Parts: sequence; C-alpha cells; structure tokens
Amino acid sequence: MEDKFMNSIKTLEYADLKEHQEKKMRELEKNFNEEFGTAYYFMVMEQNR
Repeated sequence: MEDKFMNSIKTLEYADLKEHQEKKMRELEKNFNEEFGTAYYFMVMEQNR
C-alpha cells in the first residue's frame, strides 16, 4: 500500500477481537461491500505487530 495511506492508519486504535468476533466482522465487511459496492467501503484490518 502507499506510504501516505499506511501512515494515516498508524494512529488508529485496534480492538482486541476474539476469533468469533473477527469472523463476524469479516462477514459484516463482506456483506456491506456487496451491498454498497464502490460507493462506500468498509474494511476490517489486522494490526501488524
């Protein structure tokens, strides 16, 4: 990814999700993006530690 984008997300706070919570969020991400296409975008990210 572009450095400009990556630098802007470094300041985000990440939730400590359990496995079932992450799975639910990924399902939400998929459903949201299927419904709204490219008009809006929802993304679940895992923090690299």
